[in-house]
Amino acid sequence: MEVYLIGNGFDLDLGIDSSYISYYRSRYFLDLCMRSPVAKYIKSLNEKNYKENWVDFEEAIKLYCINVLGNEFVVDEEKVIKDINIRDFEDHFKEIRDSIAQFLLEQASKVDLQKIPEDKKSVLIAKEIVNRIEETSDKHGSEIQQNNQIKIITFNYTNSLSKLIENEARKKWAVSNGFGEKFTNNFQKIKESIIHIHGSLDADNIILGIEDVGNIIPKETFIVRKSIHVDYSKFSLGLMNKANTVTIFGHSLGTSDEMYFKKLFTLWKQTPSNNDKRKITIYHKKDPIQKVYYNNRILELIEFTTSDFKELNDYKFIEVS
Repeated sequence: MEVYLIGNGFDLDLGIDSSYISYYRSRYFLDLCMRSPVAKYIKSLNEKNYKENWVDFEEAIKLYCINVLGNEFVVDEEKVIKDINIRDFEDHFKEIRDSIAQFLLEQASKVDLQKIPEDKKSVLIAKEIVNRIEETSDKHGSEIQQNNQIKIITFNYTNSLSKLIENEARKKWAVSNGFGEKFTNNFQKIKESIIHIHGSLDADNIILGIEDVGNIIPKETFIVRKSIHVDYSKFSLGLMNKANTVTIFGHSLGTSDEMYFKKLFTLWKQTPSNNDKRKITIYHKKDPIQKVYYNNRILELIEFTTSDFKELNDYKFIEVS
């Protein structure tokens, strides 16, 4: 099996300004700060300790749940306010989620994916996915029947990956007017291999939140836990032990998905692939600091048991300018 793990850097590579810092500076977040206690708290944290990553945003939500809603020492008027905020937390949280969705929809609309240069690495990844699915699928004639060899897991809310794949599929299979049964069938089969582990803007089900944190946050804030969402938990890690080839593009492997990546790299550390060593390729921004970061991050995920991991896996880094 071949696995592609796609992160926010994929969209950034396309010119979609989907970064946290851009959202934080946007009218969507600033407007939210006028009425949302959660947004106000995040803004106050950022003013004290400047942050730039989505993981920091999700961490701030967790701290709000622990330090504000979970504060057992408030009394009188402060307790009344806390109780109101607990009662209204689900509405406040949905406001933030909707605000992020609106921001990302606007940013994605600014980029014409038809005009992205052919040599852009994100475009080449989309082309590679189309070619590999065609090569590894069970087919009737030239129409794909099923594919159990490729899994694409995107952590992005946007549909940029699907759109690029659609562009490449149309070039490969569409008739002169841009459509045809072969294209329609094959593109649909490819879409079946894509999993939006954080939900998607198209499905209006984006997942924002934190990993399981035991009972340190009030039970009323359950909606903030990623693991309760079907889309986040529907992908079986058991399938991943069959991965012979892994491509990671635009992903920080950060702590916001610690539970997922911890299990994933532990699995690969303990489970051999079907063919020799597992090949893991990590694409990252061209920056010496990034390479050091990824090396250290993998060490953390495999709990510094390098020899065990390297016995079953070869991994390499490729810079993206």
